[in-house]
Amino acid sequence: MLTPDYLESVADDAISLYAELENTIIRDIARRIISAGIMTETARHQIKVMQQSGELYNEIIEEIARITKQSKQTIKKVFESAAIETLRYDDKVYELAGLNPIPLMQSPNLLQILNVGLNKTQKDISNLTMTTAQNASNEFVSITNKAYLQVTSGAFDYNTAIFNAVEEISKNGIDITYPSGKKDKVDVAVRRAVLTGVNQTACKLQDERAEEMGCDLVETSAHAGARVTKKQDWTNHAWWQGKIYSRSGMHPKYPDFKKTTGYGKVDGLGGINCRHNYYPFFEGISKRNYTDKQLEEINNRKVTYNGKEYGEYEALQMQRKQEREIRKIKRELAGYEAIKLNGTNQEQINQADRKFQNKAYELKQKEKELRSFIKQTGFKRDRGRERVAGFDRGFRNRTIKIGDK
Repeated sequence: MLTPDYLESVADDAISLYAELENTIIRDIARRIISAGIMTETARHQIKVMQQSGELYNEIIEEIARITKQSKQTIKKVFESAAIETLRYDDKVYELAGLNPIPLMQSPNLLQILNVGLNKTQKDISNLTMTTAQNASNEFVSITNKAYLQVTSGAFDYNTAIFNAVEEISKNGIDITYPSGKKDKVDVAVRRAVLTGVNQTACKLQDERAEEMGCDLVETSAHAGARVTKKQDWTNHAWWQGKIYSRSGMHPKYPDFKKTTGYGKVDGLGGINCRHNYYPFFEGISKRNYTDKQLEEINNRKVTYNGKEYGEYEALQMQRKQEREIRKIKRELAGYEAIKLNGTNQEQINQADRKFQNKAYELKQKEKELRSFIKQTGFKRDRGRERVAGFDRGFRNRTIKIGDK
């Protein structure tokens, strides 16, 4: 079994790598926006922009190759550790039942399941991140052309148009594109792919082990803030979590595992972004981890923030929103830093410094707001969700000094 807390942080190392990729792209685009400048002749402007766009695309491909090499090793370690952890817990239960499970590394079937899950996740992430190169290149062309029109139409002066362009790319970040055409942020996509891939692979390992051991009953894990819907079906994770089920669906006392929890469905147990797992249960030997009363308390738990009560699921969504806002501000700071380092005139550099200082103060206020939220609700602060690669200690120290003024 993998605990919800384990799954919550399982993707952190991989996310750090791809956050580094995103930040590198944003800085490079900001530098190229300044470098491209705003030319008065449309043809010369378009030639310059397309040239820069091609160079940007090639550099991003090189950066992706570098990150992907590191990512493969990181994700391999994550999957192997998760496989060991989930079977370590389950095998203790089987041993208490008098059974003798084969170690992971001695089981060809289990190793094959692990490798299939690992390879699929690595391939999915690689395919997704490759789309960032074209998306970033397209974004650069679009934003630079917009800046050109702002200046040539007389709507904005040169420096304002440059700032508008850099701020737009910094706020928005870099998208990935799914085969369906849906777009998402890089860090969100990587977290989803790793968490889902790890949990689904762990579940398949547990399926195989349960078949080997002839185990029919399983107990699902439970956690506060589980997904809630108005329905009493598998989409409502709070409804079915922490209970005992029959894998075969034939047990007279316990409900069908797949039908009740939606195991195998995208919005059920082990589905997209789901942190629920399960573990073997033997009547007369195992003891439930949660009583019905405890589950009721977990599902109905409330937190108070600024004098108002919220359900844990709703409050967690509030925390995620605050974390996204902090990441966005940090990307904007990186954009202003890029202008300060690559500005073409002193007025531009001075303006970037002023904007940097104002944004740094905004960051401190947002972080203060999050700390207050954490203190009031008793939730755990997840700094990995606030991290933006490239926001190094020196960079942070500059914002701290500004924010404390």
